[in-house]
Amino acid sequence: MFHIFSYLAQVSTVIWFKFNSVLNLDTMDSTGEQKIDVSQQIYKTRIDSTGSPISATRRDDGNPSKGQVVTKDPDYCGSCYGAESETRKCCNTCKEIQLAYQERHWVVKNLSVFEQCREEQWDDTLANLGSEGCRIQGSLQVNKVAGSFHITPGNSYASDQVHVHNLQGFDGQKLNMSHKIDKLAFGNMYPGQTNPLDGTTMNVVEPAQMVTYYMKLVPTMYVSYNTTTRSLSTVHTNQYSVTWHSKGSPLTSDSSGIPGLFFNYELSPLLVKISYEHKSFLHFLTNTCAIIGGVFTVASLLDAFIYQSTCVVRKRLSTKHSS
Repeated sequence: MFHIFSYLAQVSTVIWFKFNSVLNLDTMDSTGEQKIDVSQQIYKTRIDSTGSPISATRRDDGNPSKGQVVTKDPDYCGSCYGAESETRKCCNTCKEIQLAYQERHWVVKNLSVFEQCREEQWDDTLANLGSEGCRIQGSLQVNKVAGSFHITPGNSYASDQVHVHNLQGFDGQKLNMSHKIDKLAFGNMYPGQTNPLDGTTMNVVEPAQMVTYYMKLVPTMYVSYNTTTRSLSTVHTNQYSVTWHSKGSPLTSDSSGIPGLFFNYELSPLLVKISYEHKSFLHFLTNTCAIIGGVFTVASLLDAFIYQSTCVVRKRLSTKHSS
């Protein structure tokens, strides 16, 4: 069985969107597993230009945040505009319409044609990027294989095992990928551990940039002695090194990428073991005695050598005087 490890991501972004629901967090790995718009254990907070929270942190469970709630009749069943299916009869929010279209593999070209999107002011949201940002924090469970996760605008979905992003309605010139990473760790932290991306701030001047981080993970086992329980405790975690690259990704048909933050990681086949052992007083006493004994032994050998040398010299001098 593969050991499942988690990474903790606390990212304070200054990618300015009016609502955090237009930012998606997706994961994928070398086994082909994909997780679209991850919501479990992921929290998003609206922030202003100074980084201060605008509304309370909430779990991103797909429901509108405060300020986006549109009161509807309990029996209301919104139209999916032709995208209805056996499992989806109603579309009561703009998000549900987009999901219905994704399930049909249809492209949403203009959100303003949908009543639900007009009520939630999605069109105004996309037209007025620049006043707010989003802080994303939480944790993910991923397989112990090479993979990636990314934070991008728009909606994402899988089409015939292909990961697709729909950025219809976005103006690439208003997509600022500047960001700050408060903490990014792969596994639990051990005492004294440092992560190279913690506290990283990147100010991206050009709009619509695709910023990619390449990380090499080294599985690490930290073993320490717990003086309270008088037993060994072990922490299984990962250290990593990182390089990064940025390129322009305008929202055009010939673009080779999309704007966003991409984190690619792969695991090293090596395991690093860090251990700290508590030495008892008896062990210290034994080592001290061994050192003292060694000093006496060397001193004895040196004394014997000097004595024998002196005797030889005296004997030769005595022989010369006799002759």
